[in-house]
Amino acid sequence: MNFDQHYLTHTLKETAIEFNMTVDQVRYKAKNLGLVKPPKDPPNKKHIDIDELYHYYQDHTLEECTHKFGCSPHVLGTRLRKAGYETGIHYADNHDLEFIKEYLKDHTLKECADKCGVGVASIRSFLRRNNINNIDDLRDHINIKELIEYYQSHTMEECGKYFGCSYSTIGRLLNKHGINTDIHFGEEFKHKMSIVAKRRWGDPEYRKKMAEIHVNRSRVSKLQLMLYMILDNLGITYYREYEDRDDDQQCHYGPFSFDCAIPLGHKIVLIECNGVYWHSLPTAVQNDRLKFDYIAKNHPECEIKYIWEHEFKSVGKIVNLIKYWCNINDDIYDFCFKDVIIKKVSKSEVDIFISSHHYIGSAGRCGNVFAAYLGDVLIGSVVFSPLIRQNLPHDYYHTTELSRLCIHPRYQKKNFASWLISQSIKRLPRRYHDIIAYSDTTFNHRGTIYKASNFEFMGEVKPDYWYIDADGYYTHKKSIYYHAKKSKITEAAYVATFGLIKVMGKEKLKYIYHRNQK
Repeated sequence: MNFDQHYLTHTLKETAIEFNMTVDQVRYKAKNLGLVKPPKDPPNKKHIDIDELYHYYQDHTLEECTHKFGCSPHVLGTRLRKAGYETGIHYADNHDLEFIKEYLKDHTLKECADKCGVGVASIRSFLRRNNINNIDDLRDHINIKELIEYYQSHTMEECGKYFGCSYSTIGRLLNKHGINTDIHFGEEFKHKMSIVAKRRWGDPEYRKKMAEIHVNRSRVSKLQLMLYMILDNLGITYYREYEDRDDDQQCHYGPFSFDCAIPLGHKIVLIECNGVYWHSLPTAVQNDRLKFDYIAKNHPECEIKYIWEHEFKSVGKIVNLIKYWCNINDDIYDFCFKDVIIKKVSKSEVDIFISSHHYIGSAGRCGNVFAAYLGDVLIGSVVFSPLIRQNLPHDYYHTTELSRLCIHPRYQKKNFASWLISQSIKRLPRRYHDIIAYSDTTFNHRGTIYKASNFEFMGEVKPDYWYIDADGYYTHKKSIYYHAKKSKITEAAYVATFGLIKVMGKEKLKYIYHRNQK
C-alpha cells in the first residue's frame, strides 16, 4: 500500500509508523500532495457519538476504540474527559481498590492492567491517588527467606513467575535485603547458571522450543556480513556462507566449514571471524585447533586467517589486511552528482555500511538517516542524531547533531562530501534550525568538509581517551567498553587480554550550521 492509500485509510500515527516518519511529516507531505481524508463511518471525530463511545469503552481499551471510531487513543480520551467521563480507572470505587490490591499480590502490573482492561499507567496512577506509591508494599506476603533460597538456583524471571510478580520487583526485594543481583560473572554465578541450564534442559517442552530456535536462528553473523561487504567493496571474488540457501561448497573442507574462502590462483585464503567470548571457551579453542591442524596436514594450498571481533572496530586495519593477503591496489570510481539518489532510510539499512567504513565503527544513536545511492550501490551516508549532554545548552527541539558522515572509499570525489551534507540538511524536518558537528583531530580531521559546507567554528572540546593496538590502529573507548561488557569482563581486563594501550586523544573541534528557514 502506497502513502496516498495508507493516509486515507489509517490514522496519522499509523501512517507515521508505517513509513518511518513523524506525525508532522505525514501532515506536511499530505498537504503537499493535496490529500484530504474522507468522512468516516461513523463520521469524523467532530461528530462522534460520545454516549456510544463511552458505552463501547466500558468493555474495550482506548486502543481498541480507535479501530471502531477511526481516531487516535489521545483524541478519544480527550473527548471522553471533555464530556465529563473519566478514562483509565478513575471511576473505580473503594471496592475496586481492594480488588486491585489483592490481585497485585500474586500478579504483575501488566496482568492487572489486562484484567481491568486498562493500561499499566492507569493502574499506577490509580494506586498513587490512593496513596500507594510503592507497589512493593503490596508484596509483603512474600517470604523473603524463601525467595532468597529460591533465587540461589533460579533466575529472576523464574522467581517472578513463582511468586507472582515482575522480575524487577524481585530484584528490588532482593537488593533491599542485601542480595546483589548485578553479579553476572564469577564461579558462584557460573554454578547457579549451570543448575538453571540443567533443570531447563530436563524439560521436554523447553528442549522442543530450543530445537525450533536452533533451526530458525541466524547462521550468518554480523561480523561475516561486514566482511562480505568489505570484500564486495574491494571487488574481490570470494565464497561465503548464506542465511537463506546452501553455503558455497568452496567454504567446506572435510568436516569443517569456514566463514569465507578467497581463491587467489596459487593459494586459497580461508577467513574466520571470531567473537571474543565464544572463541575463548574451551570447546571452541579445541575446535579451532583441530581446524588449523586439519588444513595444515591435508590442504597445504590453503592459509587460515583470523579476524577478531574487536578488530572490526578498526575497519581500516581489516581493509589493509585483506589487501595485503590478496595483493591488490585501490581504484577510484568517477561519477556525476546528478546520478546520485539520496533517500531517507532506517538505521538498519546503513548500519553495516558505516560499521565497515567509519572510524568509530557503528551508526550510533540515530534520528534522521540519509543514504546516497549510485544505482543500487550504497556510496555514502549522513546520520543526524538527538543532542547529548555535551551539546547543552543548545535548544534540544530545534537542534540536531551531524554524528556520522561516511563515504565509500572507492567513491571519494572532490566536493562530494560537502554536497552530500548539503542535500541531507535540505531533507531534514523544518523544525531543526541549527546543526552541530564535531571533528576529531585524533584522526587528523580538521573540519575542512564542514567549513566547505558553510559551518561556523565554535571552539574546541576537551580531549578524550582512546585505545591503540600493536599495529598502531585506534579503537574508540566506547567500542572497547561494549565488547568488554558483552564478554562479561571489565574494560581493564579486556584491554590487558588484547594488549591495548590507553592513550589520550586530541581535542575535538566544534562547528555549527545555521539553517535558512525561508
